Amino acid sequence: MDHLTNVIQSFYAGNIAPTLQMVYKKFMEDVKQEEDGRVSNGENIVQFKCSKWSLRKIIRQLGFRFKRINNRSVILLRVDIAAKRWDYLEIMKRNRESDNPKCVIFTDETWIDPHARTGKGWVISKPKTFEEAAKYSYKNPKVSRGPRVIIMHAGGSGGFVPNVMKIYPVSKSKVTEDYHQNVDGDSYMRWWRNLNEQVQENYGSCIIVIDNAPYHSTLNAPKSSSKKQDMYDWLEDNIPLSRRSELKPIGDMRRPELWNLVQGLKSVNNYYEVDQEALKYGNIVVRLPPYNWLENKYWEEAGLYERLMDGLDAIPDDQRITITGEDQDDDDDEIDVIDPFRFDVHDDNISQDEVSIFSETSEDSNAAPEHMQTSRRRLHLDDC
Repeated sequence: MDHLTNVIQSFYAGNIAPTLQMVYKKFMEDVKQEEDGRVSNGENIVQFKCSKWSLRKIIRQLGFRFKRINNRSVILLRVDIAAKRWDYLEIMKRNRESDNPKCVIFTDETWIDPHARTGKGWVISKPKTFEEAAKYSYKNPKVSRGPRVIIMHAGGSGGFVPNVMKIYPVSKSKVTEDYHQNVDGDSYMRWWRNLNEQVQENYGSCIIVIDNAPYHSTLNAPKSSSKKQDMYDWLEDNIPLSRRSELKPIGDMRRPELWNLVQGLKSVNNYYEVDQEALKYGNIVVRLPPYNWLENKYWEEAGLYERLMDGLDAIPDDQRITITGEDQDDDDDEIDVIDPFRFDVHDDNISQDEVSIFSETSEDSNAAPEHMQTSRRRLHLDDC
């Protein structure tokens, strides 16, 4: 059976997606070649026979399934990404083991198309009539096309951060394939300032986790097109004392000289606007490693709210969408939901050669794990 596994892997090594027919043909050719060699050596053998469908059963018994190919696994093996993942996990590990660990707040932006519908649901497998089949189909097959809705929120082990959720629609003419392009730097910074204020007020100094969206890494530094005075003012605020002698009076310096000094500082420091804004409130920004969005465990659960929108018609008033963390009963189930999202970072999970977080996944990527299904957080459409 190891040979069959090697046959399947050989197709991927050649950048070819293996089909059953391809695997069967290659496997039988290899078996015949081996049998011919043994016969030429004078061995008496029983010829191997196997149908394509029998081989399919064997392939499934080995744990293979014909499904979408995941390229992310290859990307995550890159040395630079593994190194950033190591740094990220080290920060989280040190915080957890410190005498006074900081609260960790996860943030993210997501989107909802109000007209979106899921393609899966519980239906009768063999309806006897068209009328019976119609009972398990959408009553209104056509839905009006509403605007895309952008949602920005943050939360941690204590629940969602109060008074920070921001929801706004995007006109159809501005909708792009990547929803990150519908979030501009100015609107994000306004939300970011409010988030830091609320975090400081409710939790004190915290670690705020963000991803690698372009507007998260806007440099608060002059550009080559900036005015000479702007470059000089920025250098006065940021140039270290050891290099202060390089900054002469503005009248004695030319624009290219100022730009060279700016570039020199930018090359060794990240003057990100979000980082500097967070420091004003005593918060520390930590960025997720590239292609590691699943490390944002908290928002992974928040993403479940999107599925609750499936099947709804376009929303006339986008401001009617509200997310609440209040339970409908007295059960203290919030901790049951959040606790599993805390990072399982231990010494035996981290090594210099390989960094990995082990998590359970189901074959259906849309299926929520059991501990998520107990959550009583809901997305409500308030009656107006």
